[in-house]
Amino acid sequence: MRDLVKRFFRNMRKKRQIGSQRMVLHTEAYRDRNGSFDYNRYKSIQQNGNKAKIDNVWVIEENICFLAEYIRGLYHRAYFWA
Repeated sequence: MRDLVKRFFRNMRKKRQIGSQRMVLHTEAYRDRNGSFDYNRYKSIQQNGNKAKIDNVWVIEENICFLAEYIRGLYHRAYFWA
């Protein structure tokens, strides 16, 4: 089980690195005619995307509870906020 948790966190780090590379590419979609970053366009696109997926469930609560308890067992001083 410990290896499973290690793999989980290792994969999360990789996804963050890949995500940051994708973010650089995606920011081009938010440029105005002058090449400047258009915050209002970015905000609008993000809000529309969030509204479209607001009812999607990406994680099962029982899995989060299990993982939290497992981590608490490994690291007795682990704290989680709701």
